[in-house]
Amino acid sequence: MVQGVFSWVDLVATPIWLVLFYLIAYTISFTIYKDPELRRHFMLGVTVKFIGCVGFIAVYGFYYGNVDTFRYFYNSRKIYQFLLTDPSHLWTIISSTNLTFVDQVNLGMDSVLRLNDTSSNYTVVRFALIFGILTFNSYVASSLFFAFGSFIGIWALYRVVASIFPLHYKAVTIPILYLPSVFFWGSSMMKD
Repeated sequence: MVQGVFSWVDLVATPIWLVLFYLIAYTISFTIYKDPELRRHFMLGVTVKFIGCVGFIAVYGFYYGNVDTFRYFYNSRKIYQFLLTDPSHLWTIISSTNLTFVDQVNLGMDSVLRLNDTSSNYTVVRFALIFGILTFNSYVASSLFFAFGSFIGIWALYRVVASIFPLHYKAVTIPILYLPSVFFWGSSMMKD
């Protein structure tokens, strides 16, 4: 098990955000989609994506250990802790594309960010920071944000393909929404 990632905040924030995401999904499905089949696939797709998120966290937390997904969270946590003491740097840190600036800030800690000097890594950290602010720095709840955002993108793809092939939309449902590689990978804090 990875040390220092999971806390009591996960036990409080995760159910709250899970309920909020289901309320948002339910509202979207009944407001936008009149077809009951689309509503069913939307809600089932969200559920499958959240199951993939929890599965991803379990596999990476218990089997792989300290890998990229947790390093993104550690880095966002460093920034979060720094911003608790000095929130005036929030916009600069979020909008900065200059990693050397973020490294130079040193975030009030003994160590600096370890991002391998790639902006794509820092982009994940920035999103994790924003989601961390909303979830009181909960890894699992922040991962639900990534999963929900990822599902919205997958759903848009599904709707485009279903509109191109309206007679065969059932045939594209499983490969786009329910394949394990689709709902597992990209369901948490990753660059995917």
